[in-house]
Formats: sequence, C-alpha cells, structure tokens
Amino acid sequence: CVAPYALDVAVCLSAAAFTAGNELQVERCRQILAGYSTKRELSSAELASLGDFMWAAALACGFYRWREFNVHRPDSPPEAKLSYVIMQRRCEALEGGAPLDPRDWVDANKIYKAPQHVAS
Repeated sequence: CVAPYALDVAVCLSAAAFTAGNELQVERCRQILAGYSTKRELSSAELASLGDFMWAAALACGFYRWREFNVHRPDSPPEAKLSYVIMQRRCEALEGGAPLDPRDWVDANKIYKAPQHVAS
C-alpha cells in the first residue's frame, strides 16, 4: 500500500456506512472498525483522520461519476449523469454540523492502542 491505511478504511466507511438519504450509520461504522481492528489496530491519529478521508473519498467518487457520465460518455442516460449528486450531498453532510470524530465510534481500549503512561 502506498497510501495511508486509514484512507482505505475511510473509503470503505464512506461507501458502506451511509443510508440512501446520506445519513451516517454510526453503528455500522463501529462494526466496520471493530472488524478491521481484529487484523490491524488504528492509531489515534488514524482515527482522527477518518472523517477528512471519508469526505475526500466521497468527493473523488462524485467527481469520477460526473466526469465519466457527463464528459467521457455524453450520451449517458440522465440518471447516470446525475449519479454524482448523492456523493456531492455526502460531502455536504460530512462538512455540515459538528466535526466528525470517529474516535467517538470506538472503545479506545479495544480499537486502537492508547498511549501507555508509566507511573513513576
């Protein structure tokens, strides 16, 4: 992998953890992160980056759809030409409201290694 592992996780979350109405399904996020962490633990910094990476994944998907069906295939049906809109709305949902903090989705002691402090 040449990109951050957290980017792959965020792409998965962006694709699989939203309803058709672009509502984030936090329980699904928890389950995906719990499953992922059985093979590789996420650091606190990786968890903190997931929201931004989810936004970037939705933006990239939306841009691909817009370009593919409006530029490369201009004879595409109208629903294909507008298929980018759900990703645009997903970006807007991720931008709006309180900042997304995926660390709230997990039990810090189970999903990622919290810094260990040695008592003196």
